[in-house]
Amino acid sequence: MEFTLAQLKKLKAAYASGVLRIRYGDTDVTYQSMAQMKRAIAVIEAELGINKPKIKLTTVEYDRGL
Repeated sequence: MEFTLAQLKKLKAAYASGVLRIRYGDTDVTYQSMAQMKRAIAVIEAELGINKPKIKLTTVEYDRGL
């Protein structure tokens, strides 16, 4: 399924206001919980390439102190 930024924006707005039901055009979606909505937001963001996890590399150097 392809998601749009408009769908993500609408879902985030509903999540922020505590509403579990959203209408996208002629489609009506009702989520069972806020946790389910949060997972849906994460899935859409991943599909759109938003909020990718940042990888931090650390290099360790040792010195004998001599």
